[in-house]
Amino acid sequence: MTHDLNPSARLDREFARVGDALLKEIETELGRMSKDELHAVHESRKWLKRFRGFLRLYRPALGKQFRRIDDQARAAARHLSGARDLQAMAEALALLSAIEPKLADTRLAARLQRAVDQTAGAGGHSDHVGADLAAACVAAARRKFGIAQIKQRNFDTIGVGLTRTYRRTLDYLEEAHLRGTADAFHALRRHANYHRQHMRLLGPAWPKMMGVRAAEGAHLHDLLGEEHDYFVLTQWARAAARNQDMRQEAGILSVLAKAQRHRLQKEALGLADHMFAERPKRFVRRIEKYWHAARSA
Repeated sequence: MTHDLNPSARLDREFARVGDALLKEIETELGRMSKDELHAVHESRKWLKRFRGFLRLYRPALGKQFRRIDDQARAAARHLSGARDLQAMAEALALLSAIEPKLADTRLAARLQRAVDQTAGAGGHSDHVGADLAAACVAAARRKFGIAQIKQRNFDTIGVGLTRTYRRTLDYLEEAHLRGTADAFHALRRHANYHRQHMRLLGPAWPKMMGVRAAEGAHLHDLLGEEHDYFVLTQWARAAARNQDMRQEAGILSVLAKAQRHRLQKEALGLADHMFAERPKRFVRRIEKYWHAARSA
């Protein structure tokens, strides 16, 4: 229960305990950067997402303190995004190459691979500037987190934040249905993932039920993550195509990526419609009942 909220404990104390545990995970992974950078970047970003989801659960109770802490966590994630984004594009291209093998031998593919290789630096040793900047941001977040105070102790301490995130996810789900833009799907992914983190944090209220919901949230996150990777790859290919031959390669890539994005969007929207079928207040009242039942057990 290190990274989950304990229904039997006071929620103000749980804020300090769980937040500290999440920050330690981020700091540990950043400290492993010299051993396995790609893995360390992936894990650091994962724990940063969990920490930012945790902050949003307590957001109304934190007031202005929320923004001071979250700004640093967001900046840390941004400093780690470059190498990971290139790797994600390379993985997306590999998936498209399985559909159209000729893509693997194009100049676009070679150029992307060079960009990925360059992030590893000479001799396979990475440039740790981004990691150092991320570590500085995490240190600042810890300082601000250390002086943050939560005065409320009842379920409303987290219930309002749970409602807010659920409602915003619904808003972005509607926007994704109506507009279907890359920004709408990316926003849906981000907020649905915050909701997934909330289900993990509240898991002890009813582990089996909350675990299933968190697992479905993970699947939704993967679907929308792959969809976004195809979009970013397409944008990169169009920008990189400087001559006629490369424009043709980019055109083929774009057609294949568009088809994959459509498939992923359709599956993701179907899953999200089921996950967020309840209205926010009704959903949160149900979770609150689970929480109080667990406290009484």
